[in-house]
Parts: sequence; C-alpha cells; structure tokens
Amino acid sequence: MSNRDNVAFREVAERYIKQPSKRLGRPKSPAAKKAIEDAINRYGDRPIDSFGVCDVTDYVEDLQELGFKSATINSRLRYFIAVLNYAKNKRGLIEAQHVPAFENRNTNEDAREPRVLGEKEVHRLLFTLPKLQSSMARFALATGLRVSNVRDLMWSEVQDGMINIKASKMKAGKQLFVPMSEEAMKILQEQRDIQSKRGQAPEYVFTKRNGKPMGSRTSVTNGVWQRACERAEVGSVRFHDLRHTWATRHVLSGTPLPLLQKLGGWNSMAMLEKYSHRSSMDMKNFVNNGMSAPRNTYIQNERSDDGIEQDVLKEAQATSVAQKRASKMVVELGGIEPPTSTLPVLGSESSATQAA
Repeated sequence: MSNRDNVAFREVAERYIKQPSKRLGRPKSPAAKKAIEDAINRYGDRPIDSFGVCDVTDYVEDLQELGFKSATINSRLRYFIAVLNYAKNKRGLIEAQHVPAFENRNTNEDAREPRVLGEKEVHRLLFTLPKLQSSMARFALATGLRVSNVRDLMWSEVQDGMINIKASKMKAGKQLFVPMSEEAMKILQEQRDIQSKRGQAPEYVFTKRNGKPMGSRTSVTNGVWQRACERAEVGSVRFHDLRHTWATRHVLSGTPLPLLQKLGGWNSMAMLEKYSHRSSMDMKNFVNNGMSAPRNTYIQNERSDDGIEQDVLKEAQATSVAQKRASKMVVELGGIEPPTSTLPVLGSESSATQAA
C-alpha cells in the first residue's frame, strides 16, 4: 500500500478493521466489523480517493430504503468515514477533501423505552417462537445477557455454574464472571441434549440443525421473530426488552443495584438509573425512620406483660398490612412476577403493558 495510486477502499478497510478500538484499546466489536464489512461490500475496489458528499447522501438514502433506523445509519456512516480518516491520517493516502462530512441523523424517532413484558406475554412469546430462538430468549430472561452474547455464547464460557465471557466480547469492555441461575443451567442442559441427539459437539451453545450458530450478520429478531410476536399478540418486542424485563424482576425482588450492576455487566451505576424508581416502594418502608425514636421502650416504661403482649400483636397485624400494601404496589408498578417465590404472582398483563 505504499503506492498512493489505485489503492482500493477494500485494502484500507481490511487493514483498519484489524486495528484495536481507539476508545477501549481492544479488537473491533462485532457491530463495528459488520458496519465496515458492509461498506466493503458496497464500495469494494473503488479507489480510496474517489469519495465525495454525494456518496454519503446515496449511502444514507439507500439504508433508509432498506428500513434501517437513524441510529444504525449513523453507525454505518461513522465507520465508513473512519476508514477514510484512517487512509488520510495513518496511511497518507488521501487529502482532507477526500473525506466527506457527515452529520448525524436525529434519532429521536428511534427512541423507545424498553418494555417490561408481563408473565403471560413472556409465556405466549416463548410458546410461539421457533425452538432455537425460544431457547435463546429464555436464556436472556434467565441471565440478562445481550443478544450478541447469547447468540455467540460458547460452551467454554459456561462452566462450573459460572458465566465467564472475556472483555473483548462485552459491550462495557469488562470481563463478565458471574454465577448462573438454576433456570440458565437447565436451558444449557437442554441444549447439550439436543446437540447430543444430533450427534454434534459444536463450540457454540445455541446452534441450528446443521450444528452452526446464527451468524453475526443474522438478526435474531428477524421476520420469523416478528411474526411470532404477532401470533402471540405481544406487539413489537426487541431482544433488549428481555434484558430490561430481567433487570426489573431483580429490582422488584430486592436485588441491590450494585449487585445487579455486576450481574448485568453494566459499566456504571448510571446505567441503572432507569430501574431506580422500581425500588421506591422499598424506600417508603424506611423513609420515616429518621424522624422517630426507638420503639423498644418496654423496659424503660416498665410495662406489664399483658401490655407488651398487646403491642406485639398490634405490630404483627401492622406488618401483615404493610406486606399486603407492598404486594399491591408491585401490581401498580407493572405486575411483574419476580424470578423467585419471594413475591406472589399478582400482576395483570394489562398493567405490565402500561408500565412498559
């Protein structure tokens, strides 16, 4: 590539894709590689110094026609421009005028709050999905893993009851090393049995009939997924909604947010702020504690045994009422059944949909 003449976009892009991430210093993520590969497929052997503003406009309009959202279009164009900047700044192949400007598209129209699926919605969706995608969805609900981590999960990453995914495969750039739930281990055993019956021993956990995983260029929430959502009458469900449902269940069951951060592999507590309102009912139980004196005054007041017994009974009744109120608040907050038996199944499907 020392000769500046006739250098193809493909040559530069294939070199750039091997460079570590500038921000995290790790290999390019699957999403980044996919965006660059798409640009390679589009421009191939076109000379690296032949691009202009019209190329950016055409690329955007073509992606729009294919139905891509603004956030995805922004990502694709950023990596396309990044290849050109690499050619300019690191390889000295082109001048600044050969790097067209691109202004990010407004993503407000793409914005949608993650949904919290009700228990009946979850059951209907899992029932209507094909076996492979249903198993992947169940595993996401049992672990909170993102779609890429579920799709690309390898048997070497799930051993001895632990999930151990290296930092380069995690969005936050940190290793995920957490224990698995009983449901997650049950799903893994099911996958082992399926692959064993097929006479297969693949590296990946979730595989098709041919023993191969869904490729990184294949969307888990493809047309088959969308049609299953329609049959299940659950509306539009994104795979990330499963992670949001998992996290919400944890909060409603009392999992401390710092622990949830570790289980979910979030980079900071700020990422969990959207779940903090779910635990407001726990704070209400303690909000008045700073205003009242200690209640254990039996000895100081030298009360009779009968008086103490009456107070104990009253406290027991008050505790029962408080528990019922807390259960009622769970219904009002979304009717989500937690992953344990610590809370009763009180939610209705309609209330879960409203909360979402």
